[in-house]
Amino acid sequence: MKKVLAVAMSIMLGASLAACGGSAAPATTAAPATTAAPATTAAPAETKAEETKAAEETKAAETKAEAAAAGSYETASGWPKKKNVTLIVPAGAGGTMDLVARLVTAELEKELGVPVVVENVPGGGMWIGLKQAINSDPDGYTFVIYNCPLVAIANYNDANPLEENPTYFTKLCNDVVDYGALAIRADDERYTDLESFIAYAKENPLVCTAGARGIANGDASRAEWFNMNLGTQIEVMTVDSSADGIARFYAGDTDCFFGSIGDLLGDKEAGIYKVIATFSEGRSELMPDVPCMQEMGYDFADYVARGFAFPAGVDQEIVDNMTAALSKACEAAAPKVLEMGMETYVVTGEEYEAMEQKLLTERLAIYGKTVEDKVVQ
Repeated sequence: MKKVLAVAMSIMLGASLAACGGSAAPATTAAPATTAAPATTAAPAETKAEETKAAEETKAAETKAEAAAAGSYETASGWPKKKNVTLIVPAGAGGTMDLVARLVTAELEKELGVPVVVENVPGGGMWIGLKQAINSDPDGYTFVIYNCPLVAIANYNDANPLEENPTYFTKLCNDVVDYGALAIRADDERYTDLESFIAYAKENPLVCTAGARGIANGDASRAEWFNMNLGTQIEVMTVDSSADGIARFYAGDTDCFFGSIGDLLGDKEAGIYKVIATFSEGRSELMPDVPCMQEMGYDFADYVARGFAFPAGVDQEIVDNMTAALSKACEAAAPKVLEMGMETYVVTGEEYEAMEQKLLTERLAIYGKTVEDKVVQ
């Protein structure tokens, strides 16, 4: 996608977009079973028996080919054949994080040839699920949704400093980028576009919602960027979820909504609200009628990136094979993921590390911090 290439150019500072790890060896195509033409004198029962046998042989050949493809990821230790693979989703069922995870795991099952079970572990701003993954056996059978820059920001969060950080994980590959957006209600007469919104917010306090206040939360940090750089007076009301935040916005309990493009796609045509800016780098193909901040003269782009990670300590051969399988699964799920408002951007290794560092640096800068300003060393 053109958008993905734009993201890659910004994040990697010109680095080439790379595929994640190696790719699985293609399945050997089995020779199709052949059926001799039935003799004109053959009885109907004999002909039916031959057809049944041919169908069984064809099915057996297809099964063998699938098994060969799945077996291409098998390691010397027998991974992933010993038991089911579990993906911890550190959020409740039914949200965008959960739904995207299920799209990817459906494709991952095809790659690995084993069941991949999704376990929802919500709470603690994702950290209950993340800590469960950290404490799991590093045998390659448990992995987790990994959020950038949430994990990296944990050591810098004054409100709730954590000792956990990226070294507690082995990152596999990034899956999606989720750009932010700003919406106002369509019937709001105080402001109708970004400029009038900013002008009003400079003179009057406004309220938005976020899952938490402060540096660890992306929506709250976007509001803080407006306050720090544009002189607005936007306060954050904490809510349990983005769905709760949208409900309060619809009801008129809040004045605006900082969220993701995905949050705002579903009801965009209903006329309840108006998206006045996206925080993408260039116009988002998901909202081509909405200008981005940069084209309106504001040097601000923001997104979160979600991928996958093992707990630290997993054997490198398993890491490499899982990375390759996940890469293909993410790409296969990309069309359906795009429909949900997120763009697939698959990177691994040094590119993944560079993306995380860029997001960390930019989030810290909103609050006047640098990478040296850790609360927990």
